[in-house]
Amino acid sequence: MNACVVEIDHEKSVLKIYESNSFESQTAGKSFNIAFSQGIPIILATVEQVENTPKQVMLLVDTGADVPFSLYSNGGLEFLPSPEAPFSYISEGIKGDVHGHWARINAISFDSIRMDNCLVAYPTEGFDDVVATLGQNGFFGLDAQRRFTITFDYPHSQIFLKPNSRFGVPFEFNMAGLVLRTLPDSSVEVIDVLPTSSGSKAGIKKGDHIVALNGQKTSSISYAEREQLFTQNNQLIQISINRDGHIIDFKLTLKRII
Repeated sequence: MNACVVEIDHEKSVLKIYESNSFESQTAGKSFNIAFSQGIPIILATVEQVENTPKQVMLLVDTGADVPFSLYSNGGLEFLPSPEAPFSYISEGIKGDVHGHWARINAISFDSIRMDNCLVAYPTEGFDDVVATLGQNGFFGLDAQRRFTITFDYPHSQIFLKPNSRFGVPFEFNMAGLVLRTLPDSSVEVIDVLPTSSGSKAGIKKGDHIVALNGQKTSSISYAEREQLFTQNNQLIQISINRDGHIIDFKLTLKRII
């Protein structure tokens, strides 16, 4: 693989692998030099937190981290969320689940490519091993990568970013306040519920399995369609869940909480 060029077109859900001598970089987008940590590419970024001066950081380009971005204190740089930032599950870590706070920051930029009002996870629990093993100051995660065609030119230690039609779509947290994980049977597990969210108020609980949304089985709903359903502010939604073998229907109104 290190002798190949890998292109991930998130808009078309297409992955292409080129031999290095057949790759044409002219149409691949803006190029950036990358280094590697434990085999994971690292890209230089500029982080603009609210009321803070911009900071240059190195972010791990993690195609397995299903978050837009994460930031954590390391190497003399400190990144802390506001005290009122909601606390929740973030992702699976090296040795188990990672929890922390969710908040927004002004922008994250890769040179001239700027993303505003970014949703950022600040991991605090279950993350010490990640920091010790990988270092750096955060992740450029999959939910942000979906806004690009990304090309990894491993032989030349470069990455190319080409914004797609989703580039300008606002970053949103699930407006029912639900943290979700898709299971092998295509049902969707609720792995956390933010307190005071519409999902919590309706009675949805951690461990529930969502089997239908607005009457449509989750097995027939793509990840992108599901994300769109849960990011429509003030929209009424019906959620059917399986709880201990019983199907329960909930109706609630989505509300932006982060």
